Amino acid sequence: MKVTGGALVPEKTFWYLIDFEWVGGNWRYKAIKDCPGKLYANDINNNRKELRRVEPHVAEETLGIHLAPSGNLTQQATKM
Repeated sequence: MKVTGGALVPEKTFWYLIDFEWVGGNWRYKAIKDCPGKLYANDINNNRKELRRVEPHVAEETLGIHLAPSGNLTQQATKM
């Protein structure tokens, strides 16, 4: 992206880690506290920044739509 003048904007970037665990015969998404980790990216000035991690049930806006890996559509329905 640097070649074309583009760069990630760490303040606008987020990520999910998807992992599952079995609880009482049913699976659930692991929370951040259960599966820690961090990701980093360089900004346009080549400064390393930590990217914001989001819980799998929390919807974030991307391309104008609020999506969550869990399928939670509450925020999207509220927006509409």
